[in-house]
Amino acid sequence: MIYGKETPAQKTIRLAKEVLFGSLAHLLDLFIPVRKKTWIFGADYGFSYKENSKYLFEYMVANHPDFDCTFVTDSEAVRKMLGERHLPCVLNDSLKGIRKIVRADAVFCSQNMNDIRYAFKKRNRTYYYMSHGQAYKNCRETLPKNLIKRISTIQKLKNNTEAFFCGTYSVADSEFVPATSDFLSPHMATCIGHSVPVEVVGMPRNDVLLADNDSNAQAWSIRFPRKKIVTYMPTHRLYGKGQVTPTPFRNNAAVQQWLRENNTVLLIKQHPNMVRNMTDIFSNDVIIDISKEKNDPQYILKYTDVLISDYSSVFIDYLMLNRPVIFYIYDNYADVEGAMYDIDGDFPNNFCYNEGELFEKIKESVILPQSTAPSAETIAKYHKFVDNNSCERYFKAVMKGKYRS
Repeated sequence: MIYGKETPAQKTIRLAKEVLFGSLAHLLDLFIPVRKKTWIFGADYGFSYKENSKYLFEYMVANHPDFDCTFVTDSEAVRKMLGERHLPCVLNDSLKGIRKIVRADAVFCSQNMNDIRYAFKKRNRTYYYMSHGQAYKNCRETLPKNLIKRISTIQKLKNNTEAFFCGTYSVADSEFVPATSDFLSPHMATCIGHSVPVEVVGMPRNDVLLADNDSNAQAWSIRFPRKKIVTYMPTHRLYGKGQVTPTPFRNNAAVQQWLRENNTVLLIKQHPNMVRNMTDIFSNDVIIDISKEKNDPQYILKYTDVLISDYSSVFIDYLMLNRPVIFYIYDNYADVEGAMYDIDGDFPNNFCYNEGELFEKIKESVILPQSTAPSAETIAKYHKFVDNNSCERYFKAVMKGKYRS
């Protein structure tokens, strides 16, 4: 699991809790069967409230009250926030959490199958890895073997011990994985690396991009009144162990002045894996680093007028909005894993390799948005459905398999 930086005392307390609650869950599993239509949801290793599981959870609560749905988290802030919104939520390491987990007949995770602990394999229980992105950059399953660090015998023992107390399921146990198009479906299958079916149903988290009702709109309009928002969302480097992506134009007064004169702000959103390595954060009135803010990425995309990325799959979500997309390949993949397929033909002339080229493309995108917006063919290639019905399609796919007669 990924827990970030822990002190020895914090690590000891965490391990003790895992042994305690893991043992309790194993014991209760012997006597308590799963309860039909009891679903639990988790995200981001238990740290936050976002991703596909968040949106499917809210869809279920709003549209299928006959299901007992609960969000499971390690964050007291998430539990409090959901409590204020009257949404069911329990802490993973709690008696309430264990009682809910042992009864769950469906487990939904987005970042990793460790988003929820103690949901051991059990009769009539199914698992759903909802994915935290569509296949684009190379992953462990597609990397050359010499680039994958071997796991030592001691580490294997630790992993097996942790699996016994925390969870015995993995992505390979998922009933299916969602894809947004027929083109991406085989790439998702390759990236997952297991014989898990792929269902082209769309990503539940993308429903919010096209939804009309949005309580966040006012907050963004107050923070950035009448501003064009250009957002830079690069992916991680070496799974968070590489160099933090440099902030464009931090030393360029002329570019910053152009942003002011054109009512434009450049938001910097580093990949979550890189945030812990950020030591020199630059922000002013027109270049604003929001990497450490607790913003849901989908809402950032929704209010973004121009997206800058590199080989992060975030651009695939953004395509649904039919707005300008720029690819800034400042390191030419020198410090990253590379892409699974070529997208140059889908976005002709939208690739930049230095700050000068990037600035020219930003100006073009702000002044003439359609010049750098994706074509209808490109959108259709990556999205079979351009609507806000992915949660419903995902739900129907689950029901088709889980409760068929």
